[in-house]
Amino acid sequence: MGAAKRFGNPGKGLFFLPLALLLLGSCATVVEKAGGILDGSAFREKTLEIWRSPQGGRGGQGGRGLEIRRVLRKKDGKEFLLIRPAAFPTLVLRASPSRTERDGFTLESLEFLSPNRDGWNSFRRDLRGGGVFRSDGYSAFFALQPGTDVLDLSAGGIRRGAARLYGDEALRALRSRDERITALVLWMGEYLAGAALAGTALAETAGSETAGGGHFSSGEAFERYWRPILFPELVRRELRPALWAETEGENRAEGVTWNTGYSRALLPEALRPLRDSGALLRDWEEALEWVYYQFEWPYILHSLTGASHAAGGGLRLIKDKP
Repeated sequence: MGAAKRFGNPGKGLFFLPLALLLLGSCATVVEKAGGILDGSAFREKTLEIWRSPQGGRGGQGGRGLEIRRVLRKKDGKEFLLIRPAAFPTLVLRASPSRTERDGFTLESLEFLSPNRDGWNSFRRDLRGGGVFRSDGYSAFFALQPGTDVLDLSAGGIRRGAARLYGDEALRALRSRDERITALVLWMGEYLAGAALAGTALAETAGSETAGGGHFSSGEAFERYWRPILFPELVRRELRPALWAETEGENRAEGVTWNTGYSRALLPEALRPLRDSGALLRDWEEALEWVYYQFEWPYILHSLTGASHAAGGGLRLIKDKP
């Protein structure tokens, strides 16, 4: 592989990029690009069937909506299920039919595309687990088995402007970012748990005893809640936490003067230098949807397991046109 292009400093500005503007296509196109951007499989797979849950509908609305595509890989005739939660259009769980269990499937990977203003992060994460997908030609039943294991990133790519990074160098950068995001999400869960105990949890979070204390109704709600907490220097004064005004200390980085005393008071030791150096802001700007998906992952799994659906123990889907 030739020499990889390096990236400069990220541009400022936090937002959720609308997927319609990013990829200029239907939800199906989004899914295919998210699942195939790493290896070109979106161009080498034929859609055989599409199934959608009534909660999600064609437009992908509804937090528990689901789309499942049965696809055929052209080069070897192997079939896969591409499982997409409606709330995360660029997240795909790839599964293959079980060799030992009728109507069973084996999870292989999670494929994710995290867009930002100037490009994207794309990666494949190996999974270990399985479930049931059973159809009668008109309707179908789906449920993940509890106990899905999330393994390491196994492939990925990064784009920033005209520069693209693939191979081992991209994987190292993505794994490093994954470690930082994992640490941040762990702290977020602890912060929300503490806020709930203090009676100050935000109404925008929806309680869930199986998802670490709560989840957010949308990416916009997620950003709206966390941005003033993590980056009070970048929001209007009236939105800043009281703690920010009670602390002192300065460090200039990434064009921002950071209150280092606030970092010490708010964050665990490992995250403080990330905020004070602007690295946390860079992760937020370049991988916000990645942070959001990782925070919501326990809830995503819970919503797809049979245990989360009291009536019938799984999700019911209706066949749609490919």
